[in-house]
Amino acid sequence: RHWATISPSPEFGGVPSAGAISATLRGYETLENGKRPRFEVDISAMMRFVQGAGLYQEEGAFVAELLQNAVDATLLRLWSEEKERWRAVDEQARADSAADFDPMDALRKALAESPIDVEIGPAQPQPADAADGADRAADEIAWWVTITDRGAGIARADLRYIQSIGSSRHNPRRRRLVAGMPEWMRPSGIFGIGLQSAFLFTDHVVIRSRALESVDTIQLELTKHPDEDVPRLMVKVDGVEPLARCGTVLSFPLKQPAVPRSFRWSADTEVQHVVSSFDPLRDKQLPLAPAKVRDAVAAFKL
Repeated sequence: RHWATISPSPEFGGVPSAGAISATLRGYETLENGKRPRFEVDISAMMRFVQGAGLYQEEGAFVAELLQNAVDATLLRLWSEEKERWRAVDEQARADSAADFDPMDALRKALAESPIDVEIGPAQPQPADAADGADRAADEIAWWVTITDRGAGIARADLRYIQSIGSSRHNPRRRRLVAGMPEWMRPSGIFGIGLQSAFLFTDHVVIRSRALESVDTIQLELTKHPDEDVPRLMVKVDGVEPLARCGTVLSFPLKQPAVPRSFRWSADTEVQHVVSSFDPLRDKQLPLAPAKVRDAVAAFKL
């Protein structure tokens, strides 16, 4: 502790080392020396549980999660830009509670002015895919899904919370914003679980985002390798195609067999329409993934 005073000259070298030091508590078993025992969540096991529980059996379920994330980000932007307006709406709702004044009407109108765009189309084949030969191209089809919102965006300080499920509740930036919002306006989702659930159906997610208080656009690339539990995250800040306004553009590929062997559908849905118009003698593809995404968007409710 006092080595700098005892030996002010670097010629004497570093502080003497006592070698490996271990500490034990008499009468107790030490599980990991030097580490405080605590319960931890196995991400891989949790995702297997989520998948087995049927919460994300279909693409539409996690698309709804991503849409909710986009709505929550939009709510944060609306509050950040016009706090006084929404405080006045909240005060009116409290004063006119008996007059059936619904603050959600004003909120839905504001959200309608900041729409969330969902696009889906055939994905461009990658060089590695082309090397697999024509057989794979005939047996598999890939679709590229893009979800664009006009929300508060992702700041650099938020990056540490991207990969941890439910950790956004500990994000000080987000907590400060949410704490001041009226109860009826607060985001309902927790950023993280929707993004993690996407990796049950895809292995690559690209996010371009511009935070509300920033002029810079950052790009995040998350890639899930078969032998790893948690997606790898790469952040790019230079040479990123800039966004004209704050918000987030999230893109990912969905791969499916050209003609799935089994599938489910409900009446009066886009999936039913696609299945009913499929001719197995004429058509070489049954595009269920785009239909499931469109059904998820149509069924999404605030």
